[in-house]
Amino acid sequence: MNKTILIIEDELKIRFLLRDYLKSEGFNVLEASDGDEGIFVFKNNKIDLILLDIMMPKIDGITVLETIRTVSDLPIILLTAKGQEEVRVVLHLHPRLAPVQVAVLPLLKNKPQLVEKAKELEAKLRRHFLVDYDERGQIGKRYRRYDEIGTPCCLTVDFDTLEDDTVTVRDRDTMQQERIKIADLRQYLNDKLCMDMDF
Repeated sequence: MNKTILIIEDELKIRFLLRDYLKSEGFNVLEASDGDEGIFVFKNNKIDLILLDIMMPKIDGITVLETIRTVSDLPIILLTAKGQEEVRVVLHLHPRLAPVQVAVLPLLKNKPQLVEKAKELEAKLRRHFLVDYDERGQIGKRYRRYDEIGTPCCLTVDFDTLEDDTVTVRDRDTMQQERIKIADLRQYLNDKLCMDMDF
């Protein structure tokens, strides 16, 4: 005899996708479009497995799970179609028009040697470029803040910098990172930021 699976899912497309797949694999499938209906179907049928959506209107999946657990230890697989999608906001300005052309970022603000090296680098570059220094928050969040205001390049001073005098240069548009020697940095940034071009 075939096993019976109960799908409790409020999104029709997902429910149909699961139903069609499970039927093609030979399972008997029962469906419910919300938690109340799911509990009703569970109480009135012999179920072998439940696929349960967590985020549903009226009664959420966790409440349904707790209700079923009071009377059964039936296997239940929790599902969710909701994920956190990160939207990256980037202001694509020409490098010569950017309010900040280069951001200098120490990897960690609680390491004095990184902060000192980053501040030295900022002072050197400030003579040639529009530079900002930032040590607030995680490095990824800092990158995104500078993407939002159109900063073409972020320079990260990390522990390798202390060893080999290189920095990580992150490109705003491609998010690619490369290691550049501090001695070559001014020419690299001139080329990258099109500073020698005449309009």
